[in-house]
Amino acid sequence: MVDESEYAWVPEPTPEPRRPLLVTLQSVAVLLAGVLGFPLGLLWQQLAPNVPVLIVEDGAVYNDPQPEQFMSGDGWFAVLGLSFGIVLAVVAWVLFRRLRGPWLLLLLAVAGTVAAVIAWKFGRQLGLEAYLRELHSAPAGTELGKPNDLRVEALRWWPPAIEGVLLLPALGSTLTITLLAAWSRWPSLRAPRSTGTPEAAPLVGPEETGGPAFS
Repeated sequence: MVDESEYAWVPEPTPEPRRPLLVTLQSVAVLLAGVLGFPLGLLWQQLAPNVPVLIVEDGAVYNDPQPEQFMSGDGWFAVLGLSFGIVLAVVAWVLFRRLRGPWLLLLLAVAGTVAAVIAWKFGRQLGLEAYLRELHSAPAGTELGKPNDLRVEALRWWPPAIEGVLLLPALGSTLTITLLAAWSRWPSLRAPRSTGTPEAAPLVGPEETGGPAFS
């Protein structure tokens, strides 16, 4: 009698359902651009020094004709934006395995730029209302600190016109994703999932093992 246990068949695991690509892209974009842009702007405004302003009889003037604080504001935004893009790319590479490839590269470039614009628009407003209130009520000779701002000349969504340090988060994220893809050990960039099911033994008959064909 043939031992049928030697020919046991283990069914393949059912593949996980794939979410629609557009839905995934939209949810990731909202997460990256909408949520992370605000704390980035808050951190930037906390680290960037205020610009010293002196109240005079005719209005307000800078204490220095060429304040170095403006350069510090751009520098802090550059450092934070580049670091933000690198961290963003690493987190996205780990969490969104199915999007690895051109879609993830494009998504991070767009989301990083949008997050940078939100951080700039939000950060420049922090403390601005209090500064303007003191500006119109303070007597001559009072020194104030104006919230820092970026020296960005062009900003237009369509046709796109974004320049300066606002592009650094996208640069950091795309470079990081490119390096991660270049050093990936899998050609598809997607690591195979462990199913936890033991692999099926090869179908080897009694004739191949040298044992008796019948018992």
